[in-house]
Amino acid sequence: MISGREMAVKRVYKRLAILLAVLVMSAGLCITLAACGGVSEEDQQMITAELDKAFGMLKNPNQDTVKALVGDDASKLDEFAQYGIDPVEMLKHTFGHLDYKVDNIKVDGDKATAKVTLTNVDFQAVVTQFTSDMQKDEGLRAQATEALVSGDEQGAYKIIFEKLYTALDESDTQVTTTSELQLEKQNGKWGLTEEGDKELAEIVSNAIDYSSLL
Repeated sequence: MISGREMAVKRVYKRLAILLAVLVMSAGLCITLAACGGVSEEDQQMITAELDKAFGMLKNPNQDTVKALVGDDASKLDEFAQYGIDPVEMLKHTFGHLDYKVDNIKVDGDKATAKVTLTNVDFQAVVTQFTSDMQKDEGLRAQATEALVSGDEQGAYKIIFEKLYTALDESDTQVTTTSELQLEKQNGKWGLTEEGDKELAEIVSNAIDYSSLL
């Protein structure tokens, strides 16, 4: 039978997963750029620069990155504040090992396809080991559980997140994903299509699979 303390810690794990999901699954970053002259080679260079900018926002996140991820729905950040979690700090550790490469861009009139390779820490492996370590570390587990029992949820999250951040920072295990992003030019500007937004969100979420936390 699972004890009340174990249930409390599991609840923290699940909440951590949900908080990550808030940012990851809404990761359709807006990419737009002014077209210049209609020259294919120039268009390719500009698309590459904007894709670099988008992935750079994940690799070096700030408040603008968070705004781009959540869009107009600022309520998505309410739970971060409730549990004392800084979403910028979360992104910094989550994507601290991010590397990306625009392998190829094909432009056909007002349509374009960009092949992108994304490499990041093997989040699944890190989280699996992190969960195992938490189960074995009786001292740390007791601290987090005691904080929860005493009503200090923010304290419990701080303890667990610091442990996870350290594991992410120190990991040298990586996973690579390749995808094709669809773009189109409208009113003289290049931008991701709706499908391209979904593809970008998918390659980011594939790179950080948090499902084992549930």
